[in-house]
Amino acid sequence: MLHAILRHIDRVYDLELNVDIADFLVNADTCSRLGQDIRHASVLVRETAEADELELGIYIGEEALRILAEIDLTGTIRAESFEVLVTAIEEVSHFAYLVFSASEKRHVTQLELELQAEVDKFITATLLLASRNQGRVPRDLLDRLFGDFETRAGLDADTRQRYAAAASMASRYCAYVVRASMARESMDIDALLPELRSFYRLTQRGKIGRIHNVVYAA
Repeated sequence: MLHAILRHIDRVYDLELNVDIADFLVNADTCSRLGQDIRHASVLVRETAEADELELGIYIGEEALRILAEIDLTGTIRAESFEVLVTAIEEVSHFAYLVFSASEKRHVTQLELELQAEVDKFITATLLLASRNQGRVPRDLLDRLFGDFETRAGLDADTRQRYAAAASMASRYCAYVVRASMARESMDIDALLPELRSFYRLTQRGKIGRIHNVVYAA
């Protein structure tokens, strides 16, 4: 499933990452040794000042990987499994965005990273479901992903605010995507690729400006 998620992100945004995500997976022991909470999936980042490089790893967790392997996209996905799928999309999105940004030698902000991940959450879930269901996606997918947004307990106020802002802006942008690409009961993502690829390459300021334009100036 992780390969499929990265493949969809790579194809939609025309990134040409040429990486095997399996090479970057870390287990719970490594995650813990690096000081991360193994209860939550995460992308591990370390910047090496000497070589001006990023060292990346992605932690999903053994139980989450098992659940992902058992998900049947053609049937009803249980709430627990859907939550794991969405979390995996978010972390793979972070990974892809960091790899791409590093290749372009550009810095990214945490808000920018979260905002793109929220957009990727909807676009990638749409593609994964459409690919197994003759192009059809659930009508309530947007509400299911953004309608009951909650931040994880224990986060500091600044982090909660950043997550909430990213989710709010992304939900508005994705609603625009739905309106712009909907044809009968299926979404014509191909027709929207220029827009999605342009948005992906914008800075934080550019993304926020674009969302303002499509939401408030339409």
